[in-house]
Amino acid sequence: MADMSDIELPSEMKWDREKSLSIKTESFRGGVMLYSGRVDALSLRDFVTSAMRKNKWKLVGDATYKQMLLAFVKPSKTCMMIITDSLTPMGNTHVTAYVTVDETAAASLNPFGEPVRK
Repeated sequence: MADMSDIELPSEMKWDREKSLSIKTESFRGGVMLYSGRVDALSLRDFVTSAMRKNKWKLVGDATYKQMLLAFVKPSKTCMMIITDSLTPMGNTHVTAYVTVDETAAASLNPFGEPVRK
């Protein structure tokens, strides 16, 4: 799977292996990871935003309607998270994380195609 060591979620959020998938090629790694747990969606959004910032991710977009979408980037990596609140008071909140790592760009370009300064 794409390196998830710099993507943190609260311990209450459990990974759903059956509904997750990953891909790895010579130039690309990525996956769709699904999590669920009894966590307030707004608190989860705040936790994720803070944890990603701490791990040097840049928040480049967000949208909220019935779901919350958070988009983050790092050089050669992207992560989009969709947070879906439970429809019932005792239900689970769900997170779908789309993670990509561009192995070829890792050496020279950021996600915007700009040269990486070393």
